[in-house]
Amino acid sequence: MKKKNNRKNIWKDSRFYFVLVQTILSAALLIQLFLIHILPMKYFIALIAVLLVLLLLMWALQYGKGINKLNRTLGKIMIVLLSGLLIFANVYVFIGGNTLGAITGQSDLVTEISVVVMKEDQAETITDLKNDSFGVLSVMDQENTTYAVQKINEDLDGEISSTGYQNIAELSDALYQGEVRAIVLNESYRSMIEETHEKFSDETKVLKTYKRVSKAKDFSKNVDVTEHAFNIYVSGNDRYGSINTGSRSDVNIIMTINPVTKKVLMTSIPRDYYVRIPCYENEYDKLTHAGNGGVQCSVEAVEQKLGIDINYYVRVNFTSLIEIVDVLDGVDVEVANSFSADGYQFNAGTQHMDGKMALAFARDRYHQEGGDRGRGENQMRVMTAIINKALSYSIITNYTGIMNVVGGSFETNMSDSEITSLVRMQLNDMSGWTIESQSVDGTGASLYSYQNGTNSYMMVPDEESVAAAVAKIEAVMKEQ
Repeated sequence: MKKKNNRKNIWKDSRFYFVLVQTILSAALLIQLFLIHILPMKYFIALIAVLLVLLLLMWALQYGKGINKLNRTLGKIMIVLLSGLLIFANVYVFIGGNTLGAITGQSDLVTEISVVVMKEDQAETITDLKNDSFGVLSVMDQENTTYAVQKINEDLDGEISSTGYQNIAELSDALYQGEVRAIVLNESYRSMIEETHEKFSDETKVLKTYKRVSKAKDFSKNVDVTEHAFNIYVSGNDRYGSINTGSRSDVNIIMTINPVTKKVLMTSIPRDYYVRIPCYENEYDKLTHAGNGGVQCSVEAVEQKLGIDINYYVRVNFTSLIEIVDVLDGVDVEVANSFSADGYQFNAGTQHMDGKMALAFARDRYHQEGGDRGRGENQMRVMTAIINKALSYSIITNYTGIMNVVGGSFETNMSDSEITSLVRMQLNDMSGWTIESQSVDGTGASLYSYQNGTNSYMMVPDEESVAAAVAKIEAVMKEQ
């Protein structure tokens, strides 16, 4: 009878709830880690053993024979402290898992298409243009143009009068010369118009913007990233804000990663490299313009030029760089030559930079030997500094902040399982990595731009430097 009463009274025993909370938190942590599969098995088994020993110890301090009231009280305090640590660990693992889900898997491409008129135009809304003419692109960007025209027709309850133009230069000139009252503009082309009409954004206004969401295709070339070398295309978009909005790719870097030899080779390609762009009828243009067609367009252009397979991509933009560097409390960057840019003084040697300073350093080309080539080398110096800082204790002391920033600032088509397998491999052996860099070269020339519709500055590839770079990439890929 006494035993039965004891079983009933357990629900009124505070010791039971202390031990129960510790048990639930321990189990939750193990389940999360098992699902994410980020810990090497030897560490996972060790963690199970530690948590089990701690649980048995706390149980013994509450229910063991000969344990006095003081020791039971101390045991409860220990359980509270351990539970606090377990809550902390559970939150960290949860944030890490959510971040992986946020950055992996290619997101849909968001294209913003605006109706633009001159600043002095009396129109305040799109309905004020009901009986007027619109300028549209007739060859380029047809899917987005057709989508926008359809939406405009719906808003105006009728079919608009439109005049087609072959390229961006003709389209913008038509607006300035009064041939049409408004133009339908893919916002990713705005910066291109500003190459010829520098004050375009100040001299015009947007009456309405339509957002078109295009379903993304998985074009990754998957490999076992812990056993085989692979290439990642790093694209740095020339915009702030959302990472999945199309725009020019001002940073074009191939990261060749060999997990067996623990070597990373970064190959920078100048933004103005004159290459064929498959998604634009295989016409020649500067590489940065491929980004307007989405990251797949850039990948295909680089693959065709270098003759290599690119397995994955990582995409960032201006906002990404600033936030990532700042959340790391700045990075130490190697500056090759002293110069001033955007209000910052860069001195030769190692210099600590915050996010805005690092962006100014990575964007400058007017003070760099080799111009765009020099800028690419500086971009790789910033990337190296970020990698080194991320592998330091900073990632532990500011983990939640880093995960929050990464979740909204990066995009990759690597799967979460591929990323966690790399992390698991690194945790398993804790080996150091060798980071090297190289650039392809070329000579400046004024050549026809398919998207601009006019001659623009281009960098004609030095084929010998391209061949040398490809040979080095292939050598790193084959190392065992």
